[in-house]
Amino acid sequence: QLDKIRDNTENLPIVLYPAFETKKEKKKETKKKKNIPFFQDDGSPQMPSPQHVGSEGILQKFCRDYSKLHSDVYFNLSLNELRKRKIRTIVCIDDIIASGKRMKEFIEWIYENKTIKSWHSFKWIKFLSLTYGVTEKGLKNIIKHLNLIKDEQIKFNLKLDSGRSFWSSKDRDEIIKICYKYGKKYNISEKWILGFNKSFS
Repeated sequence: QLDKIRDNTENLPIVLYPAFETKKEKKKETKKKKNIPFFQDDGSPQMPSPQHVGSEGILQKFCRDYSKLHSDVYFNLSLNELRKRKIRTIVCIDDIIASGKRMKEFIEWIYENKTIKSWHSFKWIKFLSLTYGVTEKGLKNIIKHLNLIKDEQIKFNLKLDSGRSFWSSKDRDEIIKICYKYGKKYNISEKWILGFNKSFS
């Protein structure tokens, strides 16, 4: 998918940012937690917290390695470097879009920066979402709730059904029963029994 994105020269040069959970302010007096700015005071981008690194770590390595192979692809650039390199496309990468929540919030987090907003409004940069897999539910949620990208800006290799494509409706019903049986037995929260937001992820 990245090679295809590079084939369209209008996208170049591009920067890769692996998606991760947004970081929030921890102020006791603030009832509603606000995002910590994605670009820090020195302009460098936030990185995932070491204690929470899962697939993000693999994606970080992949993006770093891919950018080393291509002179028109960059990885985790600072705000000043985005300006200097005249970046045209911000590619937000994840392994899977399940409910769509993380990708939506990550793109919005980058967009909160006033410089990024300005560049986007002048159509100097655009966002692309790139994942290996995406669920039907996640795809619909991104298209419905994220105004910064259109459906053709969501790139993926594999579209996933609610579960596996080869399940019969009887299989799916049986698997749902098993998930609820053991979910209740081990006190799993309702929202996790069938994957986050029942996304079967």
